[in-house]
Amino acid sequence: MDSNHTHDLKRDAALQFSLAIEHPIPLFPNAKIRYVNLDSQIKNAGDDNVSLQDTDFILYYQILDNIVNLDLGIGATHLSGDVSRSDTDQINLDKTYPIIYLNTEAKLPFTGLTALAEVNYSHMNNAKIRDIRGEAKYELINNIIVDVGAKVGYRMLKIDLDDHQNNDLNFEFKGPYIGLEAHF
Repeated sequence: MDSNHTHDLKRDAALQFSLAIEHPIPLFPNAKIRYVNLDSQIKNAGDDNVSLQDTDFILYYQILDNIVNLDLGIGATHLSGDVSRSDTDQINLDKTYPIIYLNTEAKLPFTGLTALAEVNYSHMNNAKIRDIRGEAKYELINNIIVDVGAKVGYRMLKIDLDDHQNNDLNFEFKGPYIGLEAHF
């Protein structure tokens, strides 16, 4: 299968689920798990499809936690799925890669507005993964029981896997998103 180019992917939407557990004990890291289904069809390529799931497992520490938040950590991203072509060629993928994690937020006092930037990065074992997102969030509800916010952002996920089953796989998933967030 000739996969030595970046595939131009056609997709309408993707659901992402994320769960973070944060606590006040400084010696133990916080934890986050995030899942996104990246099923897509390759534009102008007939029945060529990408069926890919991306799950991130992250352990991180909050270095700053006030108007400016800074989280640093390490983790793993697990990619599983397959790339299939109309001519019945198929490449299966089921690998886990180490990542470094950076998340920073800046709150605009007394407005409920927050700006966020997050990066997951891996470059080893013939794989380079860059997952970058930026977003703006508005806090709708803020009380003792729950905080609820609406967010809008842009995400870019680039995956370059060299010599995977004698193929080079290069994917780019990018686009705007909207979401809701609840913090208990």
